[in-house]
Amino acid sequence: FNIFQQINTGGKPLSKDEVIKTALDQYSLAYNIDFDTSKIKDIRQSLISYYKLLSHNYDKNFDNMEIITFLREHVTKNKQIFKSFVETINLLNTLGDSPIRSVINYINRNTLLDVLNILAMKHININTSLHHLQKIVIPLCMMSIVLTLNGGSPTTFRYLLNEIVDDIKNNISPDNINYKLINKINSDPITWQINIKDFTNKLGDTTTSKNIKKSLLIMDVICKNISGTINVNTINLEHIYPQTPDYEWAGNGWPSNREEQKELIDNIGNYLLLNEMVNKSIQNKYITYKVVKYKHIISTDIILQTPMNTVDFDRFENEQSNYIYERQKLIAKSIQENLPLGKVLIKN
Repeated sequence: FNIFQQINTGGKPLSKDEVIKTALDQYSLAYNIDFDTSKIKDIRQSLISYYKLLSHNYDKNFDNMEIITFLREHVTKNKQIFKSFVETINLLNTLGDSPIRSVINYINRNTLLDVLNILAMKHININTSLHHLQKIVIPLCMMSIVLTLNGGSPTTFRYLLNEIVDDIKNNISPDNINYKLINKINSDPITWQINIKDFTNKLGDTTTSKNIKKSLLIMDVICKNISGTINVNTINLEHIYPQTPDYEWAGNGWPSNREEQKELIDNIGNYLLLNEMVNKSIQNKYITYKVVKYKHIISTDIILQTPMNTVDFDRFENEQSNYIYERQKLIAKSIQENLPLGKVLIKN
């Protein structure tokens, strides 16, 4: 191990990714089993999930020594074990296009990928098993968002996920896991609950990540979708009141002061999910120019036509910022009433 730590130039210890890539590349050659390690960060995350599936104790730090020990015992020990590992990782790669995986990336909670990966390794396809999606995965995403909005510690979420991973490994039903999450929330309201007024304000606050706001709109689309395929990579987040409004907006009574403009630009009431990017030539133009393009795009994709993602463009133009603020409140209320565990997490 001491020799292995000094392999790379400069005499610095190898990073986790270098340790993993070195071992997998070497045994891929030794066993003559093709394995692409070019996307090493994704492989590392999958390896951690594989570790949690096979290990009984994963609270300890997954450092280089632990990685090498695990690789030796559970990944590279013989050709059959290595082949099984490669097949598992290739299976997890198929989750890359999952819309809920994109949501997890937006909310910046990579540890949640362990739940998706372990479900897949238990032969549960999260893209088709709506029960697991709505009872486990989306509730965990919602809890993660509330924890972030409350300024909670990531460690709190990691401990929760370890429990849920154990439950999945032990074949606990989605309903029972959902009930456990509800009990967790109610037993620690300071960590896991937010009142509707604060939640509404956070959806308009410029300090709240726009990716969190986008993730809430996409989860709404996922929950409402009963047919068709959601390709999140093609979903664009449109700011109706543009990020750099041209002069005609101010001429029609919209703010001319940059600070006042910022309060509207990243308010969730100003967001619209579209399946096609608005042409750059009209991105900053006044609403009367943009709405023609919007209506053409919206008519081509029924999957995105949820109540939360619907805009009354006449009211938007006539009521201006008042409509954005009203829509902000309507979206917050819809999240509370319609998304999984919304009524438990967001209190009146």
